[in-house]
Amino acid sequence: MDDEVKELMEKAEQGDDEAQCELAERYAYGDGVDIDVRKEFFWYMEALERGSREAGTMLKKLFDGTDDEWWEEAGLVRELFEKAFSTYTEAAERGDLRKQKRLAAMYRDGIYVGEDREKAFHWYLKAAEQGDRDAQCETACYYSCGIGTEKDLEKAAYWYECAAKKGNKEAQQELGFMYEYGKGVPQDDEKAFYWYSKAAKCSDCNKWKVATFYDEGRGVAQDRKKAFELYLSSAKDGLMNAALPLGKMYEEGEVTEKNIEQAIYWYERCANMDDGEAEYRLGLIYENGDGVPADMKKAVSWYKKAVKDGSAEAKARLEQLKQ
Repeated sequence: MDDEVKELMEKAEQGDDEAQCELAERYAYGDGVDIDVRKEFFWYMEALERGSREAGTMLKKLFDGTDDEWWEEAGLVRELFEKAFSTYTEAAERGDLRKQKRLAAMYRDGIYVGEDREKAFHWYLKAAEQGDRDAQCETACYYSCGIGTEKDLEKAAYWYECAAKKGNKEAQQELGFMYEYGKGVPQDDEKAFYWYSKAAKCSDCNKWKVATFYDEGRGVAQDRKKAFELYLSSAKDGLMNAALPLGKMYEEGEVTEKNIEQAIYWYERCANMDDGEAEYRLGLIYENGDGVPADMKKAVSWYKKAVKDGSAEAKARLEQLKQ
């Protein structure tokens, strides 16, 4: 076993679901290790328990492959799934937390058994009641969307908060959203900011949301310089939600030095995703010659694109230009 596989094994044994999936794949194809379908199955199941959607997809493919009469390992694989499902069911009914999570995921993804949302919810709820944060987050999601049970936003908020307090980043993000918009809980900007900030420590994709609170002074003292830093960091990470407000800050020149070149760069990034407001702002820049040579042809072109993408301001401006 080479050093790369040893390092991967260490991460997998520590509970890293991405490492577990990669290790399973290596056992499937004999990449740095001997092909071993039992170990492939074992590591995918370990990752499935930790909520890995990739593991669910691969396990489903593995079982579906047993229909191939030419596959020498088909019988063994069917036996592995059969035994696992039987063992997990018995253990889950006895209150085994880990098996409850595995069984829930099997019903969720339709692995070996047909997809059954009600049974998936049943077992996630059982695991949630035992205090597992990932199962609590899944339970909240089921309540939030009305999957496998009646929609209940108050219960969703309750389970998201249970999971969030234990450090589940997805739950922290969802709880922030619920407090921001008053879904299942009273609207509360301070609590929304608190949970978004918690989530941002674990995931860069939440930084732009924290930036909006600093930018608008919602739930926290307004700090537009801090907002700019977070927008810039998020936009550079590819989060286009941050690109539009970042472009505005460069165009306005109030929080940072005015830089029309940078404003155009970020607006164009948004325009590539059919953002009508960014397209409208590009039209204004070229119409007014703000930091660039005035160019009505470009301005009108951007206005027309903005109208196509739903900008009422661009539509009004085009009508004014026709007068």
